[in-house]
Amino acid sequence: MPRLIWWEWEPGLGSGPIKRPVRGWARLEAWNQPIHRIRGRIEKIFGTWKRCYGLRRMRWRGLAKAGVQIRLTAIAYNMKRSLNIIAMAG
Repeated sequence: MPRLIWWEWEPGLGSGPIKRPVRGWARLEAWNQPIHRIRGRIEKIFGTWKRCYGLRRMRWRGLAKAGVQIRLTAIAYNMKRSLNIIAMAG
């Protein structure tokens, strides 16, 4: 049975949306399998940056200044993480 993941509206075929199968699902699964754990860890860090460190919006305009903001956020995140690791170890 094909995996159904998106809804589509077709007028005249009933009173609501219908599910459509996605082509190439097996190929997508095969490509995603080796990297899904790594991707999950990285996305968790980006989510923390957005939620706790204000990276939903850039403070300054321009690519160089945005890069500085991201680097400063990474430094702050790593410092806080290091302190937590040291506190747990000692």
